Amino acid sequence: MRPFRQDDRPRAGTFGATTPLGAVIADGVRRHRRLVLGVFLAIMLPGTIVALVKGRPAYVAEATIHVAPRFPKTLEADAEIEGQTRDYQAFLQQQVYLLTRFGVLENALDRMDAPTRALWQAPDVPVSRAVAALGRSIEARAMRDSFLVSVALEGPEPDGLADTVNAVVDAYLHSQKDETFFQPEARIADLRTHRTQVEGQLDGLLAEEAELARRLGVSGFGGAATQPLQAQLDATTAELGVARRALVEARAFRQALDEDGLQVALLPEEEVTGVPATLLERRTELAARLAGLTEAHPGYQAYASQLAETDARVLQSAKDAADARIARADRYVTGLRTELDELKQSAGDQVADHARGVRLAGSIADAQARLGEIDRRLAYLDLESAGPGFARVFSPARTPDSPTRSRRLKYFLAFAALAVASSVCASIGARAMDRTVHSEGDLERALGFPPLALLPAGATDDAAAELADQVRRLSLTVERERRNNGTRVFVVTPTRDDAGTSTLIARVGRELTAMGRAVLSVDAHVGKTVPGNSPPGLVDVLKGATTAATAIIPGTPSHLPVGDSVGYARLPYGHRLADVLGEVSNLYDIVLVEAPPTLRSADAELLAEASQATLLVVNAETDTVDEVKRAIGTLRSASPPLFGAVLQQGGMRLRLSPGAFPAADDDLADDTPLVTAGADDPGSDPRWT
Repeated sequence: MRPFRQDDRPRAGTFGATTPLGAVIADGVRRHRRLVLGVFLAIMLPGTIVALVKGRPAYVAEATIHVAPRFPKTLEADAEIEGQTRDYQAFLQQQVYLLTRFGVLENALDRMDAPTRALWQAPDVPVSRAVAALGRSIEARAMRDSFLVSVALEGPEPDGLADTVNAVVDAYLHSQKDETFFQPEARIADLRTHRTQVEGQLDGLLAEEAELARRLGVSGFGGAATQPLQAQLDATTAELGVARRALVEARAFRQALDEDGLQVALLPEEEVTGVPATLLERRTELAARLAGLTEAHPGYQAYASQLAETDARVLQSAKDAADARIARADRYVTGLRTELDELKQSAGDQVADHARGVRLAGSIADAQARLGEIDRRLAYLDLESAGPGFARVFSPARTPDSPTRSRRLKYFLAFAALAVASSVCASIGARAMDRTVHSEGDLERALGFPPLALLPAGATDDAAAELADQVRRLSLTVERERRNNGTRVFVVTPTRDDAGTSTLIARVGRELTAMGRAVLSVDAHVGKTVPGNSPPGLVDVLKGATTAATAIIPGTPSHLPVGDSVGYARLPYGHRLADVLGEVSNLYDIVLVEAPPTLRSADAELLAEASQATLLVVNAETDTVDEVKRAIGTLRSASPPLFGAVLQQGGMRLRLSPGAFPAADDDLADDTPLVTAGADDPGSDPRWT
């Protein structure tokens, strides 16, 4: 058998995978009316009480405070003092909090006159309770996009409102000024006392430094000033190092003269070699004369002898000069060592005094820095004590003349909107969690393909017309399956409960019969209540008590009842079922078999394996998605594939009038459908109502 194709899906308006939000909300509200009503009432009942209490007319007294991000200019100095207001919004919120602080409100109570204070503190009421009540009543807030803070008080009567607000504002301003400047007079006096102490310490340090400088013979110990003896020690040590290097170089040169002889002595630096210039000129002259002669020349030997004598004198002169240089360097090094030792012996106390002087210089610098900081702070306090502070009264509170407008409608509408939104959200959430099959879209998601037919609910003419149209579409699909693939035996089984399958089979059979097809309906549902005197049927055929041809009741369509099934919980002799269905399929074009619910009886699976196609009937508002999936899994395990599914909406059933199956009306007694077939059925058989 071919698999189900998408083109076979009937077109019916219903909720699908792309349902608009409005339709989803309407469907959720329809399904969960009680939940929606409960959520709505749970919010609206207390909301109405709140609207009646909080929304009543009242008198309001309001004062505004200007909170500047900088100190205003003062008369003493043309400068502005930066406050700690880098994040102005945070600073503004801090001022709002300070307005309702316990200390400010307590000070405000002290500033009120007796009648106004009596409004907040009765004779036997402690101050803490009065402050708490005042704090709950005062409303302070920062006004949007401005430097203003609003302080308001609401009450049923106008008396005392303005006086209370102004007392709170005055207490806040006084507290803010004290906290911002933090007692500048006392702080200035403390700073001046501390400055006198630092000055005394500085004078003592300067006197001690002057005495040490006089003793050591220096101008001071700070900056580039150095201890003279230490400087002399450093210079002598450095000079001794230079002298030692010169002595080493002189000795190295003398050793080179002994090893290399004339080559070193003829170095061009006269100050190094120590050879007289006249002797060098004489050697150069002899070397030039000898260069132009050969050994055979008569004067060659004389010039050679003179040159050798001159070379010996040059080398000796160089050695004498080197010895003299070594002697001078050695004496110089010895003298420097002696001088350095003497300096070290006399260094002792002067080094300690100089170190003490350096420490005194550091202490003096610290003391001077402290004096400068104290002077800067004194100038700052002098300036800020003259400033007005960050906050000032922008407009004081005035006694209200008339009450405010009632806000009950505003509160009521707000709670109504909240109740509606909550109800809608609750319905959508309940719909999302609901696993019951409600629509074609739910069934399509469970099946993986759309259902073959959607049988609508309702008793209107439109519902009856839609029902007849869907039955005809299903009949045409069955006929195409027979014509294209040779499928003759169709098993119709509900998911969990009897879903009007016998009535559906009767209507489809009537439709197919009107198309000219020989149709047989087979009742294979043993679990239905059947009287004991029922005519022979399928059970009798399976037991071998009769033949299928004898048990079939002719009609439109023909019908094979279940037979005498009393005492049977399932079909007997199930191994003969395929043969019986095969036998009747040779007699009729289409055989429609009514099977018990798939999830309640194993006979549904047995019938599915013995048939050629299976049709699942799902009852909306009763069957769940999980049940449908389990039924699909059971049917797909059978040999022929699942042909398709039919969805009956709204828990409705098809009712077939008595006499539709002659002599078999009792088989339909347990099938209790609610929708009556209309006159739109083909034919004019009086057995159809």
